Amino acid sequence: MTTTPEYVSTTSSSSSGDITAAELYVVVGYLCVLAAVGSAGNALVLVVFSKKKDKLTSTLFIIALASVDLITCLVVMPYTVYMEIVNFRVASDVSCKLYQFFITCNIPFSALVMVAIAVDRYLCICHPFARVLTLDRAKILIGLLAAVAASLGACVAMFFGVYARPKSAAAAGNTTTTDWSAATTSLDRVTARLSTADRDNDNGLINTSLEDRGHDQHIDGGT
Repeated sequence: MTTTPEYVSTTSSSSSGDITAAELYVVVGYLCVLAAVGSAGNALVLVVFSKKKDKLTSTLFIIALASVDLITCLVVMPYTVYMEIVNFRVASDVSCKLYQFFITCNIPFSALVMVAIAVDRYLCICHPFARVLTLDRAKILIGLLAAVAASLGACVAMFFGVYARPKSAAAAGNTTTTDWSAATTSLDRVTARLSTADRDNDNGLINTSLEDRGHDQHIDGGT
């Protein structure tokens, strides 16, 4: 008999289990607002700073940061909304790995670019004549940071995936659970019967009937 596979994703959802419908609406609405506002803001930053004629290292870093954040708002957040709606259960292994790659790549890359901006500001303020971070070096640095973030995302994505589990295995798991419940119920019934039989409240240590006691006294009297 052919069994229909049940697709199970290793992408973890909420730690407390399935979220309620009200919580899902709140999460989806919040992410949609952030995606809309973030997309408009980062697009405006890209337009403004791309038209600047003075190509400084700070301008280059800001453009790189706005580009990464725009990708996050346009791709990662809608992807997260979809994963929340389907409760992180997808049938495609590529889709599961791709989501983890974007999550683990874009966010660290954005943080690394902000660190580079902080270093650039430090050099410009404290060492204005050093010329340590030039425009070409800034481009190389952004490329290296992108490579590090992509490598991190690829490594993490390999730990997640989707596998097919036959329904017979799931049915066997349900049968095991049913058998365990039945055994527990039987044990409760036996315990209840023992408690009922133990009428003298001695925890079952001495529980002889009146006939047995009379029989023992008769034997003692006879002897």
